[in-house]
Amino acid sequence: MDEVTSVEVSPAVLRKGRPAKGAPAVGKTPALPIRLPESIRAEIEHRVQAGESDSAAELIRQAIVEYFDNHPVASH
Repeated sequence: MDEVTSVEVSPAVLRKGRPAKGAPAVGKTPALPIRLPESIRAEIEHRVQAGESDSAAELIRQAIVEYFDNHPVASH
């Protein structure tokens, strides 16, 4: 297994939060409610408070994109 030393996430892939009021609509990103154990929720909050991300939602989106980038599906 190779060691990952860095991951770049294109800002074009992830939009930060909600658009500003009055900004043109660019489509709706559907919500995906998930259940997480308290230990994972606490780690997410700790990392947001440490400044790794602006919000829990942004951190989760970044983590998912990094996972997909590092674990491609064989059929793609």
